[in-house]
Amino acid sequence: HFNELEHELQMRLNRGYKPASKYMNSFISPLLTVVAKNIAFFSGSVLAVLITLAVYDEDVLTVQHILTAITILGIVVTISRSFIPDEHMVWNPEQLLQCVLAHIHYMPDHW
Repeated sequence: HFNELEHELQMRLNRGYKPASKYMNSFISPLLTVVAKNIAFFSGSVLAVLITLAVYDEDVLTVQHILTAITILGIVVTISRSFIPDEHMVWNPEQLLQCVLAHIHYMPDHW
């Protein structure tokens, strides 16, 4: 690897970027998942109450900033759900790491 040209090294590392990103995304944070689930639950419940009140009585929408609150809560629920991984997704980190190694052709001993 020491006598490899710089542009060839960069091309080889760039080819390994996409598999390396998949490999790194296969590891999730359990703390982040729990926090995201709680935020999604609480903001979703307030959103459901506001939407139910708006359907029941449309005068609720005339209250100042209710439509803004509904929009912001919907965005918060959407963002927090993006941090919750699919429970049925099966990741195979060994196979993903082999895809990375197929492109970069180098594996330190501590991997």
